[in-house]
Amino acid sequence: MRGFYIILFGIFGLLLLGCVSPVDIGGKGEEVIITTDQECIGCADEEEPEEETEEVPEEEEEVTQEGLTLEEARQIALNSSCMEEGNITDNYTYNNYTHTWWFDMDIEKPGCAPACVVDELNRSAEINWRCTGLIPENETTEENETTTENETEEFDPYENATGCVGPNETEYNIYILNETWYHGKIYIDECALATVVKDYYCKDGELKNINTECPSGYDCRDGVCKEMEYKCTKTFGNDTTVKGHIVVSKGLNTILDEYDECMDEGTIKEWVCYENGSGGYELLYCGSGLKCPEDFGRCVRSDCKEDDGGDVPEIYGTVEVNDEAYHDTCISDKRLKEYYCYGDSVRSKTYTCMNDTCEDDQCVPAYT
Repeated sequence: MRGFYIILFGIFGLLLLGCVSPVDIGGKGEEVIITTDQECIGCADEEEPEEETEEVPEEEEEVTQEGLTLEEARQIALNSSCMEEGNITDNYTYNNYTHTWWFDMDIEKPGCAPACVVDELNRSAEINWRCTGLIPENETTEENETTTENETEEFDPYENATGCVGPNETEYNIYILNETWYHGKIYIDECALATVVKDYYCKDGELKNINTECPSGYDCRDGVCKEMEYKCTKTFGNDTTVKGHIVVSKGLNTILDEYDECMDEGTIKEWVCYENGSGGYELLYCGSGLKCPEDFGRCVRSDCKEDDGGDVPEIYGTVEVNDEAYHDTCISDKRLKEYYCYGDSVRSKTYTCMNDTCEDDQCVPAYT
């Protein structure tokens, strides 16, 4: 009997804790106890709630943009509004501090040195006029009255620069004049020798320079290699009565060094300078009453004299040499024999007259 009461007391305790629920089976008054882990307090170890983890957003990938090459920067400039004002030249600089390319422009504006500035980061270009603010007194246009601050203040592209600013070791060019900024001083490419150019460039933040021999046919002028030009000088000009001296050079090389010379008693080889700087010669007749003695290199007075000015069939004339006289003569109704001086000698030509008319020992030639 005592055991029965102990069992009832235990069941009553479980009911109070909610671990069992009474089920009536067949009305016999017997109860079957069914336990549920979900409702039982302290019946089993509680499952620990899952630890909440805060979602950490993935870091945005850093977007980087590679620097522009010289050619890429030039193309941006050529496709920009800069071209509405003028053209870019071959002169350019790069600013490491501002990451900008500066292309000089061929625009003429008093007190200004315009440049097309290409921004590497946003890949755009615009004109920076780089004006000093000096305006001629006679200019009173509306444009001058509305001059922007950018045009009136002198611009220093290296104002905030550090280290070395200029072309790097792969960008210097013997055919392009560049400037390089280093420690507050600007170094401009220069000629080390007549055919050697000195280029300045930056490497590892330091200023470097290199001497390069210009290729064959080029020399160094104005700090760059340029194609050699002809240069011709001629003493005494083109005067057949003076022995002249011609010198033609190309770069440092002398390619012609000659004096005028006599080809025969009446013809001289006269050297002349051409417009392109080169030189050549012409074979010239000394003229009436003149001769060109061997080794003289010039025309002098001859012993032959004539009174019609030389080989002139339209005028009757007489040639005298060594006390002998030769007269222009019609040898038929339509032909004339013309005498003239050639050095110290007498020469003649036969002309066919126009309209078959030779009169008074002179005529107008039908052809020359």
